[in-house]
Amino acid sequence: MSGLHTEAFRVRFNEADATGFATLQTIGNWLQEAADQNARALGWAREQLASRHLFWALTGLRIRLTGYPRWRETAHVSTWPAGANRLFAWRDFLLAADDGTPLGAATSAWLLVMENTRRPVRMLPEIAAAAVHRPRALEQDFRAKLAPPQGGGHVRRFRVRRSDLDVNGHVNNVSFIEWVVESVPPEIAGARRVQDIVLAFHAEALLGDEIEAQAEQESSGGIFRHRLLRAGDNTVLALARTAWNTA
Repeated sequence: MSGLHTEAFRVRFNEADATGFATLQTIGNWLQEAADQNARALGWAREQLASRHLFWALTGLRIRLTGYPRWRETAHVSTWPAGANRLFAWRDFLLAADDGTPLGAATSAWLLVMENTRRPVRMLPEIAAAAVHRPRALEQDFRAKLAPPQGGGHVRRFRVRRSDLDVNGHVNNVSFIEWVVESVPPEIAGARRVQDIVLAFHAEALLGDEIEAQAEQESSGGIFRHRLLRAGDNTVLALARTAWNTA
């Protein structure tokens, strides 16, 4: 069985922003869905791991985009297991327009976590053995720490809603993307789109948590540093870095 999976997604009305292009959150959802379908075919989906009392935890994600599909257009997401070591598994993605024009690439890092202890376990050997031997879609060293905001930036607060929860009862990773994007001032977010986003996930968020999203613009202009905190105890939930296209 091939480890490569490709799936087509059509941009629906509620998946486009005010400019008529798919949102970054929409693309994040596509990556998530394609990854799940590929994992299910390989025997590693959520319900298949549940019999071993394990679940996947996303620890790092990078998405780099050269273009966004428009409302009613179709895009194709290809994904494959890109390798593993003792603790981490990597999954890569390519995004293309219906005519084959490249739109972007992504890479991600995952842990297998034991349900009752919430601790990572050694990667299953069959996962490490199933890596598809092809060039990496995108290079990213998730061991490198992202620089947090230093203060004096922009702050927004959000309350975790039921609609933010995934099938595991935790906040969906795409909600983290949404909070990061929404923390950027409207004069940037309303006129530009994200070209590159890197996220490092540190802790889970739960229903009712108040999230503080901090964003600080770097001197280079279109680059922002981000930190997501649980406001109740100042736990760092995620750090991120975004690059926005020029106006």
